[in-house]
Amino acid sequence: MIDCPYCLTPQSFHRGDNCESCGKKVPRQYIEIARTKPPIWIVTFGPTQHGKSTLLGSTTFLMERLSAIVPRSFHTYLDDFTIKRVAEIQRGQHMGDVLGPTVKNDSPEPLLIALKNFPSAKESQIFVIFDLAGEVVEEITNRVMDDSSEPPLYARAVAKAKTVWFIVSLYDIQRDAKSSGKSINNLFWSYQHTMAQLNVSLKNRDILVIYTKADLLLQQDNINQLEIPSDVYKYFETDPYYDLGNRGAEKPALLDHNDYLTTLERVSDQLQSFTQDEVPGGSAFVAMAEDSETNLYFTIDSAQGSASGTRGELGIQIKRYRVVDPLLWTIMLSSDEDPESAAAIVLPVHGNGQVYSMNLPIALYDALRSHNIHPSTYFMGETKAVFSTGNAPVDVIPPSGRVPLIGTILERLPKDSIAIILVDDLLPIDIDDFAETTWDDRLLLIGTDKIIMNTRIRWKYQAQTVTEVGQSIREFTRQVELSRTK
Repeated sequence: MIDCPYCLTPQSFHRGDNCESCGKKVPRQYIEIARTKPPIWIVTFGPTQHGKSTLLGSTTFLMERLSAIVPRSFHTYLDDFTIKRVAEIQRGQHMGDVLGPTVKNDSPEPLLIALKNFPSAKESQIFVIFDLAGEVVEEITNRVMDDSSEPPLYARAVAKAKTVWFIVSLYDIQRDAKSSGKSINNLFWSYQHTMAQLNVSLKNRDILVIYTKADLLLQQDNINQLEIPSDVYKYFETDPYYDLGNRGAEKPALLDHNDYLTTLERVSDQLQSFTQDEVPGGSAFVAMAEDSETNLYFTIDSAQGSASGTRGELGIQIKRYRVVDPLLWTIMLSSDEDPESAAAIVLPVHGNGQVYSMNLPIALYDALRSHNIHPSTYFMGETKAVFSTGNAPVDVIPPSGRVPLIGTILERLPKDSIAIILVDDLLPIDIDDFAETTWDDRLLLIGTDKIIMNTRIRWKYQAQTVTEVGQSIREFTRQVELSRTK
């Protein structure tokens, strides 16, 4: 299945390019790339005036100039809104102007950008970028708890993104702590509560903390302001791409992305220690993230390069320090595979066909994804996945002449994998071989017929609707987590 970028509804798009839920026409290029590689969802999440929109402006400016550091890389804007919005951003960047705060909107439109041959040749990415207003952080928990209406689109976008950008200005965070008593751990609490209300696990989710406006800390106009470690400052100030795209700038060195990523990891570790020791609420923030098994990464930048001056003043060239870092982090994190999320969906090759007529493979796939589990899909009796990790089982046509066995699949899966077997009115002939084995807590049988209750498998559910499939997955994943903590 492919998620509509406008309303986030998963569907096949085999009846055309219009979303069957919101009716909007989805770009053909988005659909084609998304069939082979899931889009990268980026959501900016942070307080008002902490630099979210300014960072986004400099990021899109940088995307247009990446070919200077990665030969043959290029970008494409996929819809009219993105073209017009980026044009506004570019005018501001060329004039030295910065964007004003994002206007709050329950259904914000995303930027849709395809990036080719970056960070290396033959790599393609599609970004779906939601720039959320700062007021969203203040109200999101109340909105998702309101049972009288569906959660707003921006809340579902937060849940969709595997990597969320926490935008925090170190220059402003102390002021916020003094004026409102709020700190960085409040930002995490809003995120955590939102995900819980939407029944989405935080385990193995990634939070990229982007410390913005770092240039303002260099001014040393306040003896009480935060002081970033000297090694991090040195890294910040020696960005080889700080004036990429500015008039008269020297030709930059090409990007060695493997070496660059190694440095990013070192800086992230230093910033995490700094966060725990110095940032208001930082120690609690790191502890809360670790307790929920959420992955934390840190970077630092300045998307503006100087204190805000008169808006619209011509001739100011913005210095963009380390703006490429969040982009590289997000791409790297999107490609990581967590071995604990190894999972298999096994589909029937015999039976009355109800599994397919009720679209249960897609329902199961989406239910697993909501728990941050990205399965491969197999047919019984085969050893090779018909849909590889993270690819939705669409247009499924079961092969003929296969023996309905699951052992040939299970024995090849990585240690501690989970497997979910879908059946109609016929069971795999070796299903009971796995009862009371090491698979006892990791094997789930979901069937459309009550015949499944005749098996000795511990976890088995009869399900004929999307809701019932979702309920069985919630219970099963909860039991798996409990068994792993024993």
